[in-house]
Order: sequence, then structure tokens, then C-alpha cells
Amino acid sequence: MALTVDRSNLACGAIFIGFGLFFGTQSLGLDLGTATDMGSGYFPLILACVLIMLGAVVVGLSLRTKSEPVGAIAWRGMLLILPAPSCSD
Repeated sequence: MALTVDRSNLACGAIFIGFGLFFGTQSLGLDLGTATDMGSGYFPLILACVLIMLGAVVVGLSLRTKSEPVGAIAWRGMLLILPAPSCSD
């Protein structure tokens, strides 16, 4: 049985894990406190752990599914729609 990898989901999961590790290490520089008396770094650390777990789930699922081809990028739509908020009053 050959291992099939969905590369786009693998990249997304790796990005989630990377962001989670970055923010988790940054929150360790803050006061964590305890569960009953939370410091300023407690909640960011919990969110970073959740982000790392979510990234691990996405990576795990990417190893089980086959990748679909990515279609062409809709440049015209991006060029017409994305600048629209800058033109409003």
C-alpha cells in the first residue's frame, strides 16, 4: 500500500503547527499563573496548544487522503474584488 499525501493540507497543518509553536514559546515569557488565578500568558498558551493539536489533526488527515489537482488562480476576480474596500468612503 502506497502512502498518499495531500500536499496542500500537509502544508496547512505544518503552518498551524508552526504558528502554534511560535505563539506558545512567546507566551512562556509571560506570567502563566494557575488555573484558578490565570496570568497574562495562560490563555495564549492554551490557544497555542489547541492550534498545535488542530495542525496535528490536519497533518494526520492529509496522510490518509489523495491530493486533488489545484485549479488555475482567478487573477481577474482578485484584481477586481480585493481592492474594492480601499475605494469605499
